Amino acid sequence: MESDALSELRRRAEERLQGQLASDKELTELSLEETRHLVHELQTHQIELEMQNEELRRIQDELVEARNRYADLYDFAPVGYLTIDAKGIVEEANLTIAELLNLERASLPGCPLSSLIVEEDQDTFYLYRREVLDTRERRFCEVRLKMGEEISFWARLEIQAAAENTDGLRIAISDVDDRRQMEEELVRSQRLRAVGELAAGVSHNLNNILTGVLGPARMLQRMTDDPKQLREVEDIITSGIRARDLVHRLHLSVHGEGEDVLKSVEIDPVVNEVVQMMRPRWKDEPESRGIPIEVVTRLEGTHPIRGIESSLHDILVNLLLNAVEAMPKGGTITMGTRAVGDRVELTCVDTGIGMDEETQRRVFEPFFTTKMDVGTGLGLSTAHHAVTLWGGDAEVASSLGEGTVFTFRFPRWDG
Repeated sequence: MESDALSELRRRAEERLQGQLASDKELTELSLEETRHLVHELQTHQIELEMQNEELRRIQDELVEARNRYADLYDFAPVGYLTIDAKGIVEEANLTIAELLNLERASLPGCPLSSLIVEEDQDTFYLYRREVLDTRERRFCEVRLKMGEEISFWARLEIQAAAENTDGLRIAISDVDDRRQMEEELVRSQRLRAVGELAAGVSHNLNNILTGVLGPARMLQRMTDDPKQLREVEDIITSGIRARDLVHRLHLSVHGEGEDVLKSVEIDPVVNEVVQMMRPRWKDEPESRGIPIEVVTRLEGTHPIRGIESSLHDILVNLLLNAVEAMPKGGTITMGTRAVGDRVELTCVDTGIGMDEETQRRVFEPFFTTKMDVGTGLGLSTAHHAVTLWGGDAEVASSLGEGTVFTFRFPRWDG
């Protein structure tokens, strides 16, 4: 094909040349000097053509290089890029967005963008898309994008019209999951601060009330020898002391314990103690209602942790009771410990009803609870805050119908 085109071009050139010459006789009548001049002109034109061809090739090479450079900038940009048509179908996508979504790039063209957005956030995207199409102005929104069936991440979408008189859109996508987590942590801290202020007032007033209860109870204990009265007085004193300690621990959990309070704590014995102490709650009471629950411990004799034993005790009680409540038809709770680097990891795994994504995100927030009749929503929040103050961290992983895994990582005690 290219050879035919060149032949045709040469034929046309020869015809034009023949047209410019009157006849072959004119060539034979040219003097030697005129012939030399004609040859010189032809050679000059030939060189000019070669130079023009070289310039055209250079420009073509530059265009190819620019196109490749643009393709590299587009594909390997730090943000994802998508182009969608009027129906919301992906037309183009760069490599970055494919990596963010954990998908093959080739699978994106022809895919509805809505299928990549978490269902609860699809209306948000639709509203902003409609606004861009109506106003032809750029808009920003944040939605959760899917990374498979179970995982999602927060993304910031910069939406703008692709061209005039079209309903296509260009979308720049940035991963803002870390920023959202920081914001959620800030909100959690602010709520804990509010809890702290509340706890300070409650602690002061309740301690005054408990002093008015414990003082007379101790006097009555010394004044009576009646066994029945003594048992009742001892119950009053025990409950009063427990209430006082509870308020004190709440106060410490939201205000923080001093470095001198943190001590070496053997975690495995505390786990065994809590399992045995709470046996009536996880074993006897459910069995009386026909709900079989089993608790399994997998303790590896780990290094002591840096913390407070009474607070660790409360954390384990909370984890155990939450697991029991998450298994209305029974199941198995597995509590395990192991050493992971310079941390000691505690896990509590249940085979219960699991949590949705929203519950997982909020499970450590103060006052957040899924219980309709009881509970304050402070148990896991204070547990998370205490572990964070000790230098550790906590996380939850769950799927609806597949149970829940709570993981707490404590700093090792190094003396």
